[in-house]
Amino acid sequence: MVNFIPENEMGVVALFAQKAHLAGFEIIYMGTAFPDAKAIKDNTVYRIEFEYAARNFLSHQHDPIHCDLIICWINDWLESPLPVIALSDKDWPNKISKYDLLALTENKRDYWQSRALKAERKLKQFGGDAAFIAASPAALDAARNAKKAKIAVRRNEVLRQFEAGKTTAEIASEMNCSSDTIRRDIKSLNGKLVKS
Repeated sequence: MVNFIPENEMGVVALFAQKAHLAGFEIIYMGTAFPDAKAIKDNTVYRIEFEYAARNFLSHQHDPIHCDLIICWINDWLESPLPVIALSDKDWPNKISKYDLLALTENKRDYWQSRALKAERKLKQFGGDAAFIAASPAALDAARNAKKAKIAVRRNEVLRQFEAGKTTAEIASEMNCSSDTIRRDIKSLNGKLVKS
């Protein structure tokens, strides 16, 4: 596989599996459902989606909030809300530094905030009519995007406070939500449960 060039998504999976250790990744899960894999790097678990071309992530209608990293052969999606590793760059294992989880969360937050703003504009366009919203797939999608944006913003704040050394109980008290919600947020961000 020294000169192996992928021709499809499975080729990307094979090449990454062969060279993951060179970039400090340890694959801990590989499957067929989204996201395709999980790998550990620098004690952080990353949810990975493999694509031949990064933009296929969109055509497959994957939800960026449930993924941390796109690994592809061709990076044709420069405006991706997620970090993209293009294996066609021969030096990719040496260019990957420890991904900052906060930066990943901020990318997701920015993505969902932009989607929420679009959703709000759509809702205003229809006058916020509850009957229309209940009957309209576009309005329902807009409402879901607004909810995802709120979750991403909350998770960003949870991570910031957690990294500042606060306990889940302290964060829950300040954010007026349950400790279980805070634990779930932290677990979804870094794959680890924390002390109460």
